[in-house]
Amino acid sequence: MKQNSTRQMTNTQKAGDAVRMVADGIKDARKKLSKLSPKKHFENAGRVSGAVLLWLMEYTMRIANGLVLDNFALRAMERGFKNKKKDGFAKRNPALVSHALYYLIPLLAWLGVETVDFAKERVQERKQKEEEEARKKAMSFDNFKINPNVSDEEWEKQIDAIQPYVIAHLFLTEGYVRDLYYDNGTSGTKTIGVGFILDDEVHRKFAKKILGRPIVNGLSVSVEEARILADAWTREKIYPKMKEAFNVPMDAKLFITLVVAAYNAGESTYSLKGNSGIPVRDAVNAGKTIEEIMNVFVRQYGKVRGTQWGGMSNKYSVCALYALGDISDDVILNCVAEAPYEINVILEQDSAYLSVYNPKTMNEGNLLIYDGEEKKARPVGVVRIPNIEEVLQTPQYRKTKGTEQLKIRDYLMEQEVNTIMAGEIFEGSTIDYFTAQQLANSVKYEVSDSDKINEEGEELYHKEQYKEAIQKFEEALNVNPENYIVYSNISLAYYKMGEPKKGARVIEKFIKSEYFDNAPDVNKGYVYYNLALCYEKIGDSKSKRKQKFYKEANNAIERAQEYSGNSYDDLKNRINKKLTDEGKKIAFNSGIQQMRQKNAKKDILLYGKETTFNA
Repeated sequence: MKQNSTRQMTNTQKAGDAVRMVADGIKDARKKLSKLSPKKHFENAGRVSGAVLLWLMEYTMRIANGLVLDNFALRAMERGFKNKKKDGFAKRNPALVSHALYYLIPLLAWLGVETVDFAKERVQERKQKEEEEARKKAMSFDNFKINPNVSDEEWEKQIDAIQPYVIAHLFLTEGYVRDLYYDNGTSGTKTIGVGFILDDEVHRKFAKKILGRPIVNGLSVSVEEARILADAWTREKIYPKMKEAFNVPMDAKLFITLVVAAYNAGESTYSLKGNSGIPVRDAVNAGKTIEEIMNVFVRQYGKVRGTQWGGMSNKYSVCALYALGDISDDVILNCVAEAPYEINVILEQDSAYLSVYNPKTMNEGNLLIYDGEEKKARPVGVVRIPNIEEVLQTPQYRKTKGTEQLKIRDYLMEQEVNTIMAGEIFEGSTIDYFTAQQLANSVKYEVSDSDKINEEGEELYHKEQYKEAIQKFEEALNVNPENYIVYSNISLAYYKMGEPKKGARVIEKFIKSEYFDNAPDVNKGYVYYNLALCYEKIGDSKSKRKQKFYKEANNAIERAQEYSGNSYDDLKNRINKKLTDEGKKIAFNSGIQQMRQKNAKKDILLYGKETTFNA
């Protein structure tokens, strides 16, 4: 029985038994040694006794045996090879093959890890080498010139090089708006991203082509999408026309300033006769000094004296001061988006500004210098205050259409920030731009049937076909009654048709419906805004109940502020003024009625006209 068991043992087990027998022998020797007197211990054992040394030898052999000679894994592998049906080397030498594989697997794993690490190191080294080579070719931004008199290929390389700086300035001057709503019916800016507008067909179609989805009321865009839109618009619309319009090399800062103006004023500003940019183009092509060019620039793009909204004037003033070298790019990175629109408030309290302030030729809080004291005087220059960089960085917060404006560096990629901070230019930029095509490939937008119908309705709305648009909007709601923005669209269409009562009823019904509570707060805010518009217009058309509807409009605008976080100051101030005026009329005429009851025939001046009452 014992012999039969031995024959069934694997070679691995036999090798393990042999090692165990040696370990057992060492164990016996250790026990005998431990019984001897200290004089009999091994010589030169030092502090460690011979018994301890033997104990270490014994357990070293046992551990090594368990790891490399005889363990469960090795036994299982050997039995597997031994029991193979097909004869071969592995079947004839199961122990050898098992041990070989047992040692080979961790070796291969170690080699794999080492190979991956080696490859990573080589990639990193190659990348560093490429960056070093690119840096050797890099030029100082201050010395870089944009030359339109080159081939299209060379022109593209120049554009690639300067584009990080352009994008930074577009975020500074245009800001970033996340949500797009046609919320005001009459005036104001309806923008997303960096200046893309809802009610401009050209921008809508372009954005749809680039982003691969409809540009409709209620759309939200990410910072990445906004940057892609700005990049694509400048490359496709602005740069080709600028290459044709200008015929002299330009400093990088001047070129960026001209791009910002074209982005805001229109891509044809330097090419079509009669546009604001023609005198600027002529000054550049004539080789005028940068000071002379900027004087023409602010005259053409700055607002006339007396303009209440000073933000636009200071926007172009900041562009001019940048071109003149008074503002550096690393300062731009640390400014919040739309900072130029805030600095007029700071300038009014700034001692350095007040020291050069001349009320005859300047608006207080405005960086422009005018050619006279009259209200419609034209700008002729820009104030170069010594601490403009400090002033520009002072605003730490700005909110536009519910979107908090961040520092410019937060809107850019790390490579863009590093390039700008280094003050370098790389022709054939090394920056890996996330292109519109990559965006389209990485994100698949699912447009619902209701959204598609709503888009058709909005196209009709922008063509002022309001009746047909309402039909489409109602069709979109039939498909999905929880498409919240459609309620707002219907009310706006009725508002534009001159039927504010119907517009108000649509929103009132929506507010009372089961769907309203589930709508996002921003949608609720815009719904209440449109309700305020409708109530205001109803009040304008009423002869007796104006006060009632103006109060309803005021309540609606307060709810809109509560939900959306926007101020809506223009509409709120307009409604409050109408409330105040109407209140004065009611109070005055109420007093007249009381006087009629007490007085005989008397001439009495009613609110706005003179009349005679008979007691």
